[in-house]
Formats: sequence, C-alpha cells, structure tokens
Amino acid sequence: FAHTCNLAQKLAELYGHKVYVILHNDLSRSQYELYRPLSNNIMLRLSHLTTFVYPDVYVLIENVTPISNYTQLRNGLDIRDCVEVCKFFNEKYGARLLSCCFDTCHHMMSKKLFEKIYKDSELAEQPDYIFPICDWQQVFEECSDYIKVMHLNNMTYDGETLKSHGTPFCECGEGSKLYEIMKAYVSNNCGAFITLEVREDD
Repeated sequence: FAHTCNLAQKLAELYGHKVYVILHNDLSRSQYELYRPLSNNIMLRLSHLTTFVYPDVYVLIENVTPISNYTQLRNGLDIRDCVEVCKFFNEKYGARLLSCCFDTCHHMMSKKLFEKIYKDSELAEQPDYIFPICDWQQVFEECSDYIKVMHLNNMTYDGETLKSHGTPFCECGEGSKLYEIMKAYVSNNCGAFITLEVREDD
C-alpha cells in the first residue's frame, strides 16, 4: 500500500492535482468496531501516510463483488456499507481520511445474486423483508456526498465468468441500464469522476 501511495504522490506532484488510491474492503462497520486493535492499527498508519507522507493522496473504498475467491459471501457489497465504514473512520480519525468509489458492475452482480437468493428462499413471503442492495436512485440520493469516483461498467450473465465482468454498455437509450444510472447520477448532482475499464481479463 505504501508503495502505491508513493507512486500516487509522485503522479500528483507531476500533474499538479490530487490522486485517488482505491481499495477493496471486505469488512463491515460492525466488524471494524469489534476488531478495534486491528482498525486502530490500520487507520493510524493510513492517517499518518495520507496526512504527513503523501498529502496529495486520498483513499477510497470500493463496493466489492458479492463472492470472494474462496466462494464466500463478502461484506461491503452495497455502497451504503462502504459509506458506513467511511463515517466510522472519518469521525474517529479525521474528516478527509476515507471516501468511496462506486463500481456499477459490482453493484449489479450483488443485486443479481441477492435476487436469486430472494427468489429461491422464503424471504419473498415475509412482508417486512428489506432487500439489501439499493437501486440506482437510492445510491445517489443517499451516498453522493461520499462517492468521489464511479467505475461505470456493465456486466453480462452473472459477472463471475470470463469476459462477463467490467463489460461495456451496448445500449444507451431511454430505459437502458446506462440511462438509468446516469439519470440518477445527474438528478442527484453527484459530481463524481467517471472512469471506464478499457480491459479486464479476469
């Protein structure tokens, strides 16, 4: 991580602007609260690096894919989970410490997985059940203040197979996924930088 921040600081000085370093996060706010020695150690080091050693580097945490390499469900699927982690650490260690990167492909993968779980379980019969993955409008209504970068990419099938992850949007007309994402982005004055993955082989 320190090597990445060192490179990011050099780029910031070369181009004359701040640089974001993006991390995947598998832990929830409650887990960080529970594992205080771990969270204290990580965040004190992170705070020192980004405040004193690499002052032009800002750290973002990204919503992750729903299943890890070990075929286990992960925390941090929903962007609201990431926001809660940011709130916890920013309140404890400093306002500029963490913000979010919103990955649209990872979001769609998580939503699709939970739709399958919901359909194949008895949850559909429970009227008070709250679906854990928010829609596009909720993303930007509730999280725009924390989202600094949006990875704007599509997925095909379940997003877990080769060449189905981080794919381009082939349709952009009214009613398409891209249209709905950008409609929510614009209507909530998000203002996050938008990035595109031009190649992803995994």
